[in-house]
Amino acid sequence: MRINKITDFSTMSIEDIITEIEQNQRKASTMKAEIEKIKLGDINNIASDIKKDELPTSPTIVTADYPSITEESTSILEEDIDFYYQNLKKLINSPDLYEKIKDILPSKTDYTYNEVIRGIKLRFLKDINENYQIINYFKEDISAADLEEFKTQITLDNEKIKLINLIQNKKEPSVTVNEKTVNELIFTTTSGGNIRALEEINYISQEFYSSLKILLDSIIDGTFKNLKHFNNHNDLVGVSQVKDYQTRVVFKRIGKNAYAIITMFIKKSDNDKGYKLNLINRINEFRNQEDRLKQSLDNEEFIAENRHYKEELYNILLQSSKNKTLIKVGEDNE
Repeated sequence: MRINKITDFSTMSIEDIITEIEQNQRKASTMKAEIEKIKLGDINNIASDIKKDELPTSPTIVTADYPSITEESTSILEEDIDFYYQNLKKLINSPDLYEKIKDILPSKTDYTYNEVIRGIKLRFLKDINENYQIINYFKEDISAADLEEFKTQITLDNEKIKLINLIQNKKEPSVTVNEKTVNELIFTTTSGGNIRALEEINYISQEFYSSLKILLDSIIDGTFKNLKHFNNHNDLVGVSQVKDYQTRVVFKRIGKNAYAIITMFIKKSDNDKGYKLNLINRINEFRNQEDRLKQSLDNEEFIAENRHYKEELYNILLQSSKNKTLIKVGEDNE
């Protein structure tokens, strides 16, 4: 379906919108055709900035080959797109919609900014296309109330794309595009109120400290070493982990640049039965405090506390490398 312009459906009658849908549906019937139109810049400049060779890989929208992009980096990009899209999708129409969208979108200094924005717009265009198809397919049976709901959603999604374009194209003063990402680590607590990571580190051998620090650093700088998403178990959905040879750090994104550290541990074998049960328990405990953590992200005192916990944890992790240096120096002196 080819959309020639952004239409204000609130001004159209039911008969008019059905007519327009039928006309559009005759031009194309699949999302593949829609994407091909987008690649040619044929959405009245909504997607004119999306170049054919720059479209992000997404299994539900468009298939593309990126020899230079690793599976890990693609997975991170898709997670970013989904995070922003889901938050934008929740927004209802309001006078301050522009500001709300701007607050949600990533910083223009993020090196994946343009790829994420393209991916978000493609998601909304896919939603519009699917709504058109549903209305057209059920046009004989759909009620006036349901049709009005679809019209409202299509209009809102179009408006969001329009506002995203305005925000994307607005020039910001003194923007450094290549500025590195710095994410905040937010630490979960045990049922007794202790910081879980600081409690768990007491039961982990020092030989794994440097590896755990590398994993935590990868969350902070956004590189996410050996990232894995838990998608094959209902209790784990939405949670991810970074991993080294035996070390694991399990986390969940709870804000634009905030990641909750759920648990850290050593996985001795792939057949460790107690590992999954323990992981589910840790995640369930996290879910009980997730809303509170999200609501506290705007509290400067809360962020300062978590930075202190991070510093305390890093002092412990760095202690292992100091001990190794002391041992080596002692051996040389003998």
